[in-house]
Amino acid sequence: MVIVAIGFVGVYGLVALSDRALQETVDREQMVLRAGQIMEEIGNELIVNGDTVLASFANVNLKNASCNFGGGFSDNIKRRWCQRLNDYLGPLNPGDTRTIRVTTPAGEPNRRLIKVTLSTKNGTSQVSVARKYNVPTP
Repeated sequence: MVIVAIGFVGVYGLVALSDRALQETVDREQMVLRAGQIMEEIGNELIVNGDTVLASFANVNLKNASCNFGGGFSDNIKRRWCQRLNDYLGPLNPGDTRTIRVTTPAGEPNRRLIKVTLSTKNGTSQVSVARKYNVPTP
């Protein structure tokens, strides 16, 4: 009887560990997907509106439970991203990160480095996606 109980506890522990690993993988895949969508949308706005639109995305913190950013065009985009992140990644925790950074690489004035950093589960699961974009000349 003791051997059966030990076996049952071992199998239960293995299933719990597998479930937690699977959930963390799903969370990371969701974050990669959302970060990729944000990058594509910024890239499209860069092509359509040029470098002027990037200023509104330069230092965005999407860690906002109400997703209230104002009423401008770029604010509507940020609101949509924030709502999607809240829907797919769950409620905000104090250690979560949801930021967008836009910088100009040193020595490359016609390029922009865009970095999206997302984390969930109080910062235990994190993804950073960075891409360089050429800035269209007016």
